Amino acid sequence: MLELYTENKDIDKVSALKREMEYFNIHIGELKYGLDNTGFVIDKENQCINQSLKTVKFINSQNAEDMVLLREQKLSFPQLIVEIKENTSLNSRQLETLIKLDYFKQFGSIKKCLTFLEYYVRISKKTYKLDKIDKDLEKYFTMGFTSQVVKKEIRINKELWNGKDKIIKETKKGYTIERDVKVASYPLCEKTETMYKNINKEIVLNSIWNDLSDEEFDVIDLMRFSKEYLGYITEIPNDISIGQVEMVSIKNNSANIKSLRTSENRWFKFKKIECSLPKKGETIIIQDMYKKSGWKGRMDSYIKRYEKL
Repeated sequence: MLELYTENKDIDKVSALKREMEYFNIHIGELKYGLDNTGFVIDKENQCINQSLKTVKFINSQNAEDMVLLREQKLSFPQLIVEIKENTSLNSRQLETLIKLDYFKQFGSIKKCLTFLEYYVRISKKTYKLDKIDKDLEKYFTMGFTSQVVKKEIRINKELWNGKDKIIKETKKGYTIERDVKVASYPLCEKTETMYKNINKEIVLNSIWNDLSDEEFDVIDLMRFSKEYLGYITEIPNDISIGQVEMVSIKNNSANIKSLRTSENRWFKFKKIECSLPKKGETIIIQDMYKKSGWKGRMDSYIKRYEKL
């Protein structure tokens, strides 16, 4: 059934079936670079069923096949990104989707991988004008910069001679002199009067990757990524109350919300002066709630503050 729903891109049914499997303790494996995620594959070693990349929004079967072929190569993350961009079917949106789903978790955080991808795009040009280049890129182009003073022969008009430089040769119009000149050396690029060019991008990319912080997005952002690209939330922290709005009663200013943790349904009331009534189908994170005595002493649950996922 999973394969059938996957082929039809029926994400809602795939998500529902996965939740049912988890209810019966059937473990769903990870979406992770290095695993066979071309379909729902039984992993006997880890006693689970590996997920299929084809269930992911924007990802197709060819993308999944390409990633399986790449896993045989021992690549760093910068090398892997270059390989994906140059030799696979994945476009920029598809690659960004995989990163946001923590597909490359063994290399670093989602935030680090996304930031690196932005740098990769920024250094895709062949030349960079000196008056327009961003300073954070320029510092990598000029790494290893050295300068030294060398003696150089220069032709000048006689009236420009300073009386100090050694004259090597004299003509009717001028002198050939020997002067100390500072010469700059840029090992990772060539620098002209107007631009940087011929950049050693492999070394620059590796340096950028090593300098990036491994800090991560906050948990709300991670849940948003999961909801957007998988259709469901893979992990819900214990301190977060989150649910799907199943029904809305405008008359009673209330909503029936299904907990994404327990699958239980409850009615909640809302006060207009505190927050607006959510819409049917929205996923909300309940940030503040309270109970208040209602009709005939019944305790009603009120949501005071929430955030849409």
